Amino acid sequence: MKYSVIFFVMIMMLFLGGCSDEVDPDIQNFVEKVKKRKSAYIDPLPSVTVHTPYEYTAAHLRSPFEAVTSLVEKPMPNVREGPSPDINRPRELLEAYPLDSLKMVGTLVRNEEYFALLKDHNGIIHRLAKGNYIGQNFGKINEISEIEIEIKEWLPDAQGGWQPRNVLIKLGK
Repeated sequence: MKYSVIFFVMIMMLFLGGCSDEVDPDIQNFVEKVKKRKSAYIDPLPSVTVHTPYEYTAAHLRSPFEAVTSLVEKPMPNVREGPSPDINRPRELLEAYPLDSLKMVGTLVRNEEYFALLKDHNGIIHRLAKGNYIGQNFGKINEISEIEIEIKEWLPDAQGGWQPRNVLIKLGK
């Protein structure tokens, strides 16, 4: 207790010692020198360039941010009759991916029916059965075995018809 009182008295003496009216002459001389110095020259602000607003004169035209609905695909001239894919059916999820971006990673068997397991470029695994559509060329799964998937694709030919093509996706490739 005795030491805490002595410590408190010393702290109070230090605080009260800083409250005197006398100013150190060195500090006073320094302040006077700083006040007598000339301030640095400041460049004037740059002039503001006035831009004339651009007037959009194509308001009567179609907005470039809206979908084009007036440009409907017209049928190809001289379309041949013959086998073709079903173009008007609803699209399946894996028809958005090219076949080379899909990888067969396995099969499942239920009641003697094979299901293929395919991994897309995002690492998501999809289960497909015979009859599912896949790929960007109207591909339809014809057969699934333990080691491969057989797909029938349709490619447009130069005469306005369609040419079928068989494609295999092998396990692990």
